[in-house]
Amino acid sequence: FMASFNQAYYAFSPHVADLERQNPAVRESVRALISPMVWSLGLMALSDGSEASVLALGISVIALNVGMYLLAPTAAAAVLLRGARGRRRVR
Repeated sequence: FMASFNQAYYAFSPHVADLERQNPAVRESVRALISPMVWSLGLMALSDGSEASVLALGISVIALNVGMYLLAPTAAAAVLLRGARGRRRVR
């Protein structure tokens, strides 16, 4: 897994880093996008160290990140598209 992850990560991360260095707006956008993920990973510190606790918190953090990065944007896009279609029909 880590070999595949590193290959994918290092394929695009140098380009993102170059963009961040050249453009402060991109830097702040990336920071805003990853801040919730970094914060949610901090929840793992609440674990008491037991396997059950780590597993439960890990699943919770994954679910939280899926909700933040996949479900919420998808739901927002669906609402916006539905609204745009409704406005076109009225005209």
